[in-house]
Amino acid sequence: MEQANIGHWAQNFFEQIGADPATAEKLTLGLDILIILLISFAADRIARYGISRMVKKIISKTRNAWDDIFYEQKVFNGLAHIVPALIINWSTDFALSDFPEAVALIDQWVVIYVIFLIGLVVNRVLGAIKILLKQSEYFEGKPVGSFIQLFGIVNYIFVGIFILSQLIGESPLTVIGAFGAGTAILLLVFKDTILGLVASIQLSMN
Repeated sequence: MEQANIGHWAQNFFEQIGADPATAEKLTLGLDILIILLISFAADRIARYGISRMVKKIISKTRNAWDDIFYEQKVFNGLAHIVPALIINWSTDFALSDFPEAVALIDQWVVIYVIFLIGLVVNRVLGAIKILLKQSEYFEGKPVGSFIQLFGIVNYIFVGIFILSQLIGESPLTVIGAFGAGTAILLLVFKDTILGLVASIQLSMN
């Protein structure tokens, strides 16, 4: 970690009360991170409350069933969690400008958080679609649950690949290539499970 700029807003204070420069640097970094987290937590609560009220007001004026189900599955609340991530990403660039290594690490984990959040929202959307399809007469008797479960597994796989690519600093394509041999092993291990899923889908379709 590079030495912090002595003009930082809290560095002088810690040094004036007797802290050595290295300790003052760490205390300044910790204080900055704490303030950013508190602001982000408050923004998350406000965003969830505001979006929830706004969406509830909108869907109360419509006769569609899908928006009510999306609201009950908390799809919109999941999107509200993006707000604190954006605040952290924006604020660290100037609040922690004296700590470039910390900024890079925080930005990396913010990206990982957003990827996880997108996967969570997609999973909730799939849950809402499952409910909608089960309520439809056209899909009565169809293996809706199996298809949704399959899409959910694919969603988790993609989330895992993108998160792993962020952690190791490689592109998702590189990670997919590295898992080529591992995929063959997984197919052998879960062969019976996969065949059972496919068989149930074919049986239901026929």
